[in-house]
Amino acid sequence: MNEFQQPGGSDLMIEYHVITNSYQGKEEFLAELVLVNKSKTELVKGWSVYFNFLRKIQSDSVSEGFNICHVNGDLFCLEPTVDFISIKPGDSVVIQFTASFWAIKSIDRPTGFYIVYKDQNGNEQVPQVLKNIIVRPFTKPEQLRRTPHDFLQVPTPKSRFDDGANMGVLDKFSICPISPTPVFYKKNIETYTFSESIKIGFPSALINEARHLKIMLNKSLDKQILLFENGTGDVQLSLDGNTKIDIDDNESYSIEISEEGVRIHGAESAGVFYGIQSIIMMVINFNESSNQVINLPHCSIADQPLLRYRGLHLDVARNFHSIDTIKRTLSIMSLFKLNKFHIHLTDDEGWRIEINGLPELTDIGSKRGHTINEDQCLFPSYGSGPDINDQNSSGNGFYTREDFIEILRFAALNHIDVIPEIDLPGHARAAIRCMEVRYDRFMKANKPDQANEFLLTEWDDESQYESVQLWRRNVVNVALPSTYRFIEHVVDEIKSMYEEADIKLTILHLGGDEVPQGVWEKSPECKNLIASTPELNDISDLSDYFLHKVSKILTIRGIKTGGWEEIALSHQNGSKEPNLKFINHHFIPYCWNTGWGDGGENTPYKLANAGFDTILSNAPSLYFDFAYDKDPDEEGFYWGGFNDTIDTFRFLPFKFYKSAVMTAMGKEINSNTAYAKAIKLDETGRENILGIQGQLWGETLSSQERLEYMMLPRLIALAERAWAQEPEWASIEDENLRNLKFAHEWNQFANKIGQTVLNSLERLFDNIEFRIPPPGIKRINGRISANCTFPGLIIRYTTDGKTPTEKSTVYFEPLPDEFEVVKMKTFTKSGKCSRESQWPTEHV
Repeated sequence: MNEFQQPGGSDLMIEYHVITNSYQGKEEFLAELVLVNKSKTELVKGWSVYFNFLRKIQSDSVSEGFNICHVNGDLFCLEPTVDFISIKPGDSVVIQFTASFWAIKSIDRPTGFYIVYKDQNGNEQVPQVLKNIIVRPFTKPEQLRRTPHDFLQVPTPKSRFDDGANMGVLDKFSICPISPTPVFYKKNIETYTFSESIKIGFPSALINEARHLKIMLNKSLDKQILLFENGTGDVQLSLDGNTKIDIDDNESYSIEISEEGVRIHGAESAGVFYGIQSIIMMVINFNESSNQVINLPHCSIADQPLLRYRGLHLDVARNFHSIDTIKRTLSIMSLFKLNKFHIHLTDDEGWRIEINGLPELTDIGSKRGHTINEDQCLFPSYGSGPDINDQNSSGNGFYTREDFIEILRFAALNHIDVIPEIDLPGHARAAIRCMEVRYDRFMKANKPDQANEFLLTEWDDESQYESVQLWRRNVVNVALPSTYRFIEHVVDEIKSMYEEADIKLTILHLGGDEVPQGVWEKSPECKNLIASTPELNDISDLSDYFLHKVSKILTIRGIKTGGWEEIALSHQNGSKEPNLKFINHHFIPYCWNTGWGDGGENTPYKLANAGFDTILSNAPSLYFDFAYDKDPDEEGFYWGGFNDTIDTFRFLPFKFYKSAVMTAMGKEINSNTAYAKAIKLDETGRENILGIQGQLWGETLSSQERLEYMMLPRLIALAERAWAQEPEWASIEDENLRNLKFAHEWNQFANKIGQTVLNSLERLFDNIEFRIPPPGIKRINGRISANCTFPGLIIRYTTDGKTPTEKSTVYFEPLPDEFEVVKMKTFTKSGKCSRESQWPTEHV
């Protein structure tokens, strides 16, 4: 009980329930919140419940007695109306509403509930978090189908079994232990045995690589590791260029293991580093224990990457991740020979990097909490909660200048380039509000020149717009000179961090995406700019004006302009044609909006053929924030479909139309016929495909565990497609024959994950999280059979209704169909496990 005789936050419970999608035949869903008073005190008027929700609630649909208003972004406020009387102890009230699109998963739920009471004078009291939140299960067809045209079924134990029915367990020692797969690998029956201590010889130029090898060996072996600079050893590192690769590639390497020991040759230090990563995987997977005699088979390996750019994008603006999590992610990336880390530092919901001279960017922009006017912090987003001092909230945090320099240096040691993203002109609500607070501070000090110096807002702009993520006033004004002063200052500060780290900043990612309709339309400054600038005809020309100005800022500093595909497209009349005026502006578009059947699939190849250096970030195959499948408890976004490891493995950078299997709504695609007339890469276009990048957007990644679960094992498939040579099935035109060859190679790759790669990850990274697929279960000939997507993992089961543990019985052969219920989970050797499968199934 609080001071004003109202229930405490811990005494209130919220139940969330989706009733039906496609409500009244519209792209809306009907849902309800049940507010339960579990206290001994009556809940009367004078309160507001705030929460985050990723769907736009229709305010006129809310049950009588309540209002739900949209604050901004994903923040909503539930309040009683004058008709509300009270909720007595033990009672509850049902609040129905409709919201946009659909909700078929538990992760679509509203989050971050907290209640704020007002005293008799109207003063707000300290917010109280509502921790007792229940999401009712999704079991009915109307809860699980997005629209009447949603043909995709929720996976069941039976469908999982059928998906893996043609897969089999391969002999572990027939599997190449290195991931991604090298160009050439030949193993002999002889082995090289290390002595009690392992000596590493290396030239002075490779001291960082030698130290890395020692660190990695210490993680996986109980052996003494000795370094001999300019000496010889069991493992010898060299830069003699003898990598047995025909073409000149500074990342190529070769390995020879013989009776003389292990010899790693690299064209340059990067090649030696990648050779070391391969040796680490061999050491782990040819030796079950860390303290046994260490043997490696005699072998020859020659290797080089398919693509120059092998990237991972991580959004730390929506949910912040610590420097330790970043360094751990970089280490995982480097194990699989990825070389570009694209870090999304700013967005509407947060600014995560210290900028000298603009303290508001982190004083305000790195904190989220309860606020009315955002003068001390930003609004809560994605369930980050009301407390700006909560160090455990992923809404709070930033990298100091020293932190970011440390990240840069750590990445460089792992041969990874860090590509910072400062998202503009849209997705800029955090920066905009921070500069408004700065303006207020200087105006109060009677310093108008300083107040206006970096202002991103035109106070007289009455343009009305709302972004895809429901943000208003989140686009900078491109007509203000102060906007470009701000950009120059931020760019110079970031560049100086790279210089202090002794690293060259080569690409700055500008974002440039999702600028909403309606922006700048009622801006006096924009109208004046158009009237005074001959090359500007109307509002639609302002995006090009902005991009030209910013690219000039970057170019004179020797920095290329990266951005999402929108930066290289024409902005006239919704066109998706290449904007040829920017061909010579050093633009690098990252192409993402390529949903199968949505019409944007041609865009990457159009841009590459037109002359743009292009990064493939295709959403259906490379968005790792997407859910692995349609199971309501498998968390993740799904606006562009679902993306399991097999979908990433199927992605072909130079022939990606062949990767199409079905649309986001589950309609099957014959890639040969569906894309018979699609634009193909010409010779110039192929040269302009720099590489591919996986995207970890951060809305649902509120912890290191969530990050790793969504990243792995999909990152392993990303690395395979970025590094390994183009697979055989890519050249097969007949779809049936291509599918057969694909199935064969997928079985090999899935065995590699199940039998070697996950083991390597567990040996090298403490408490690492990755997704393990639930087992498939099916009744065949009167017996219960089971299988796993990654052959070689362990299936354990119970028949007494209890959840399987690592001590449960191991499944070896089909079980008699005589039990009321069989529950199964997939396990690694260490005991890490999947979600549960049950036979017979209890869901739709």
